[in-house]
Amino acid sequence: MHLTDILSDFGVTPFLLALVLALVLLSQPRAKPLSAIPTSRLVEWLPFYRMAIIATGQSHLFELSLHKRFGSVVRLNDTAISVADPDIAYKFLRIDDIKKSRFYERLRRNNDPPNLVTHRDPVEHKAMRHLVSPAFSIRYLAGLEPLMGELIEELEKSLGSSPRVDMGRVYHLFAMDFISKAAFGQSLHAVVNGTHPFIANLKSGLLWAVVGLAFPFIPTHKFPAVKRLRQSNDSIIDSFIFDRRKMNEEGKRRDDILQVLMDQNLDHLPLRTNLRVFFTAGSETTANTLTWATYMLLRNPQTLERLRQELDSAFPDGLRVVLPVSALKTLPYLNAVIKETLRLRPVAATVSREIEEDTTITGHRVDGTPVVYHVPGGTHVDVSICALQRNPQIWIRPDDFWPERWLAEISGDEEAWGVGSEGKGDEKHSERFVYGTPKVVCREAYIPFSMGSRDCIGRNLAWNELRVVLAHVVRRYDITAEFDTSLDLQGKEYVTVGLGSKTGLPVKLHRRQ
Repeated sequence: MHLTDILSDFGVTPFLLALVLALVLLSQPRAKPLSAIPTSRLVEWLPFYRMAIIATGQSHLFELSLHKRFGSVVRLNDTAISVADPDIAYKFLRIDDIKKSRFYERLRRNNDPPNLVTHRDPVEHKAMRHLVSPAFSIRYLAGLEPLMGELIEELEKSLGSSPRVDMGRVYHLFAMDFISKAAFGQSLHAVVNGTHPFIANLKSGLLWAVVGLAFPFIPTHKFPAVKRLRQSNDSIIDSFIFDRRKMNEEGKRRDDILQVLMDQNLDHLPLRTNLRVFFTAGSETTANTLTWATYMLLRNPQTLERLRQELDSAFPDGLRVVLPVSALKTLPYLNAVIKETLRLRPVAATVSREIEEDTTITGHRVDGTPVVYHVPGGTHVDVSICALQRNPQIWIRPDDFWPERWLAEISGDEEAWGVGSEGKGDEKHSERFVYGTPKVVCREAYIPFSMGSRDCIGRNLAWNELRVVLAHVVRRYDITAEFDTSLDLQGKEYVTVGLGSKTGLPVKLHRRQ
């Protein structure tokens, strides 16, 4: 199901949508405190043009195109800007640690308390993050490796009877089972059964979330279809909570995200709200990244072959051997493929903040010359990870899938940032970037998991899952594309950036002997 299908179900035709946008536009004041910041004529004359862009899943590409035309700071509408400049991103996300924008409040359900993602206040967010951080410790993550091995075997059994599959769906089934088992102690058995209601509900829920983001005046939370989705998903979360409480009453425990939150004696609503966001974020992001990685490998067969050769060489004891995380971390090309996928197709394409007080920032025009902009308090700021990681003033071959760029880096213990430690690797790569002097690798412009106090708390878990799943699939199967590999898909952004193809990622699998 796509957003246009949902809108048409409610009689929202393109004409009606345009009429609503025109009426909203005519009712708006024309003051433009951000007028010095460049933008396109469409944005200049239609400030609510961005609404339509968000609704069609093209927000990340819209921002990317503006940056390529106008430079590292661009205007999105009369109250919002986008930045693709490492220094500005560092200032806002790490040094100033400014609040999340009101955009995140729209992700909350009606009357829901804020969760780890939607908390805007840095102090409140820090307290919540401190509560759940034990569930993401290195010690706990190490204990999840046998679970991943069990799910890999279930996955292989399910693939054995389906030579032609949608790998995007396969990855979503796996990711859903993994996060449910790892975080809540119970599997949804999505891989074995080939489906689960939560997956379909999640997809539809993300589409409805985008409707609410694009058109905040539409009360989507009151729509019967949305209520049914939420009730269905909440019943699943509630069953996890009920079963765990019963287990605890019997004197039994399981150290995971659910138990960590229950130990804080949270009320039921904030407990459910935070569990829901872990369920969604923990499955959707890794599944989409695995889908993009497979898509890139199939479009670049020489890269796929080189990766398979590395895996065969590292594990010569047969195709059935389990590939341990500790060994996979040391494989340069595997890590390079994942890094390059995260650079070229970050599933979290943007992080949004809000400036509280007037400030000035130094950006760069498209030719690389610096320019100072005044930004008033109350301005929404999108840090475009998509545009930052594809900025031609920073990266050599910014739009190419080129894993070899990472091979000069040391990949042994890369966790939080997905790149080597400061001072390691090729001296050329270790020098600080200079805007307008592109580099093969620019650490300061590589933030697929964001940065600062709000960076992704599950990044280490994601890295482990990405390595294990991709390595096992490439190692054990010959994969043939059943789609047109000449098409350069850029994806659709419905909260996260997915493939955006109605047919998914169809492939033929043949088990290697």
